[in-house]
Amino acid sequence: MTLTSTQTRGSVGSTPTEQAPTHLRPTVKTDGAALWAMARDSGALDLNSPYAYLMMAHWFAETCLIAEQVQPDGNRQPVGFVAGFCPPDHPDTLFVWQVAVDASQRGKGLAGRMIRHIVDAAPHLTHIEATVTPSNGPSDALFRGLAKGYGAPLSTHEVFSADAFPGPAQGVSAPHEGEVLYRIGPIANA
Repeated sequence: MTLTSTQTRGSVGSTPTEQAPTHLRPTVKTDGAALWAMARDSGALDLNSPYAYLMMAHWFAETCLIAEQVQPDGNRQPVGFVAGFCPPDHPDTLFVWQVAVDASQRGKGLAGRMIRHIVDAAPHLTHIEATVTPSNGPSDALFRGLAKGYGAPLSTHEVFSADAFPGPAQGVSAPHEGEVLYRIGPIANA
């Protein structure tokens, strides 16, 4: 499925501001390498193994999405992705594992647009969750904006403390911040 805009629940729709059309579509396994490269190039995401991105793109295509900007020659350049899944004990919840947006597209609402596209395409999804480090202002703003746009409550609480992550004793030189769980919902169905 390719779209240049999204139909949304509530009042969260937005008009893309990119100069060239941006198409949103579910991932396929051959997108795994592009997802890995965008995560690597983001400068902000924890980079996982290429295999993790291949698995997400292949087995979680219903909850993973890639954004491609159409070039003048008709080729499509990946400019963003959302990697997510529905936790087994919460099938009504989209857990957003990672979101990446190319530097050329930042500040244009693409991250929120991609997440809304996934949620709005699946009426069984009534909640959105993600973990965010306390220093990640852009992600905090993204999820607070989604909650506001959907008119849905947002709750937060620490889910993984900093001491739960590997540290110097395990050979990790830089400490990892704790992770705060953001939970949005319920989101009203259309």
